[in-house]
Amino acid sequence: MMRNIYLHGALNLAASAASSDHDGLSFPRDPNRTRHIRVGVTWTQPDLVSRKASWEYHIFNGDIWDREVEAAPLNTHGWVLQERALAPRILHLGKSQLYWQCNAIFHSEMFPSDLKVKNLGPHVPRSELVNAYSATALTRAEDKLIAVQALAETMLDATGDTYVAGLWKSRIVEDVLWTTDVDDLPKGVAVRRPREWRAPTWSWASLDCKAEARSVYHYTGPLELSGKSFVSEMAPSVEGFAGVSTGQLRSASLQVRGLLYRNRFAFTMKTLESPLSLYRPADESTPWSFKIVLDEWDEEAVRGPEYSVPAGALFFTVGSPIAGTIEGLVLESVAERGYQFRRTAYFEADISYVSTEKILKGSAKRW
Repeated sequence: MMRNIYLHGALNLAASAASSDHDGLSFPRDPNRTRHIRVGVTWTQPDLVSRKASWEYHIFNGDIWDREVEAAPLNTHGWVLQERALAPRILHLGKSQLYWQCNAIFHSEMFPSDLKVKNLGPHVPRSELVNAYSATALTRAEDKLIAVQALAETMLDATGDTYVAGLWKSRIVEDVLWTTDVDDLPKGVAVRRPREWRAPTWSWASLDCKAEARSVYHYTGPLELSGKSFVSEMAPSVEGFAGVSTGQLRSASLQVRGLLYRNRFAFTMKTLESPLSLYRPADESTPWSFKIVLDEWDEEAVRGPEYSVPAGALFFTVGSPIAGTIEGLVLESVAERGYQFRRTAYFEADISYVSTEKILKGSAKRW
């Protein structure tokens, strides 16, 4: 019902600057904030002295759209994203001016003809939607998939693809390679999966933090960068309530066939700018560098500048996106369920000095 309302509405009015329903639509405004600062240019270089400026130069806030629209209080709420994505036209009532957004163009009072922001065209990349939505907040954590259900159903109808727990079946090999956004992690804030199950660990929807979805497809679709996949099968299955699999889920699984590597010895990795981001440079024992981005973090799991990867850790190699690298998922065995695993991290290895076949030969097991 709400899906059709937003899709077929003539115009959406967005109180973007309002932090609550008490703030209203308009705010006291300073006209100077919507004016351009005119700049005179005098050329001093010998080869430019004779050149005359053919247009006027102005100084303005280049990230004003991000500040007043994308990062506006209203757009930090998870339920708002699908309303914005589905609405054909939106008038954003910002803190300093009005902004117009539709499928074709962006306008503002400062730039009434065209606001030169990143033009995503009529079809916003799926990765952009995941990145934006995962950064928002929800009052009820269990609404993670429900709050974008209308958007998922619209995309499903448009593409004919199959929607599985926030990912898409046609590009499932790529979609499982999302990572937690290490730059967006607030200092000292733990990132943990909720106790109440709502999504499988291979889905970004299982976490309450900003995710970074794969934007370049190496293994599926029309390829500009050809990659080599090590996965022979990856079949997702989801079950929703009342036969609807685009909203809240009852269960989900991912059946895979490929190469599974188990490391024989424990090794240490250095924590980088974020406790979620780990790195190990190449050395005599391992002639390749190694990067891991953890899904979860708390003070008990990662302490100090180093992190220990235990012996027996499982690495599922998804593929080689470009020559000299391999990437995949770090898994943990679910002992009571036999050959079943849960995802714990993403990894990438730089093997520029060692062939992929040499690393994988004798170290990995097909399963």
